[in-house]
Amino acid sequence: MNGKLASVLFGAAALAAFPVCYAQGGDAAKDTREIRKDRQDIRQDRRERREDGREMRQDIKKGDAQGARQERREIRKDTREIRKDKRDLRDDRKDRREDRREERREK
Repeated sequence: MNGKLASVLFGAAALAAFPVCYAQGGDAAKDTREIRKDRQDIRQDRRERREDGREMRQDIKKGDAQGARQERREIRKDTREIRKDKRDLRDDRKDRREDRREERREK
């Protein structure tokens, strides 16, 4: 009876501690994944901005002012997204540096 109770308590304690241990050990890896995703987002937004610029130049050449205005809006939107992604990238890099420093201190 005591053995079963002890094993149940040990299992419960292990399950309670697992998320804490896993979260501390996986932060740098999580930040690395987020950095990769932010870089991909920046590349995609830049591609979209280049395409919108191409379309805007075509609209201007054709004399389509409304189409050019719409493309300018999309270019501004893409530029805002790039800035946001760069800010996220900078924050993720900072978090990763801090996580790595903490890992070194713990060793």
